[in-house]
Amino acid sequence: MKYVYIDSNIFDFIYENGIDLSKEFPSEQFELRIVGEQVLEKRAIPEGKQWLKKFIEDSIESWGIKVDRLFGFYDTRHSSEDQRVGGYGDGFGGGGRYTSLEESEFIKEQRKEGELEKRKSGLYPDETDISLGARAMAGSTVITLDAKKGPLRTARDMGAPVVFLTDFIASGKSLRDFVFQ
Repeated sequence: MKYVYIDSNIFDFIYENGIDLSKEFPSEQFELRIVGEQVLEKRAIPEGKQWLKKFIEDSIESWGIKVDRLFGFYDTRHSSEDQRVGGYGDGFGGGGRYTSLEESEFIKEQRKEGELEKRKSGLYPDETDISLGARAMAGSTVITLDAKKGPLRTARDMGAPVVFLTDFIASGKSLRDFVFQ
């Protein structure tokens, strides 16, 4: 089974291009996932893009996209609704899952020290990209349009399977072939 993590910006892309992820990545071979931080990101979708929020929610349900949360304890810096990790009985797989050494090292290296200001979503800058990059460092494939300098580019430069879809349409390939070329 191959795990494919979908960056938030991919939902706009697949909507605009009429791509059906369940056909590109059949559930017999692939498991589609998002990270827990992406659930928080949905709150920041502006009023004029409620169609996108509905599309994301419908896609998660219809394509069986799993929310992957790492195990952790309640963080008093955040409200109950803003917790990043899963505990016993929460979220994906009945709770958060234990992190791999590669994931925890990447998160530790990428996390910025000091007081950072939270964004509208309640997340800190690059928080979701760090989580996605960590999943890639552990061997899962991440698909994104976010080729800018940051955690996802760093993970890719370190050899992790982060695939930037910026040239996908021009390639003429199927999404699956482009991702796993």
